[in-house]
Amino acid sequence: MTNTTKCALEEITLEQIREILAARGWGASLWHTDDVQMVRPDLTAEQSMQVLERCMSKHDAEIGMNWLFIETIADDLFPEKEGQ
Repeated sequence: MTNTTKCALEEITLEQIREILAARGWGASLWHTDDVQMVRPDLTAEQSMQVLERCMSKHDAEIGMNWLFIETIADDLFPEKEGQ
């Protein structure tokens, strides 16, 4: 990815992403690393992205993504240390 492409991508808003998807007949539930950090504030942005990536590859399409699933995956990948 070039620097120009990266800058252009960083300027896209959540609403624009939803509009692009809708125009192509897609619907999506979008989660952010901030959402992961709501349930596990001890995780870094990089760790939170790892959690989201695992969630996307492991979620059950009939259940989908939810807070408990995110927390479960986060705990699996990054067990909390004793006393946290």
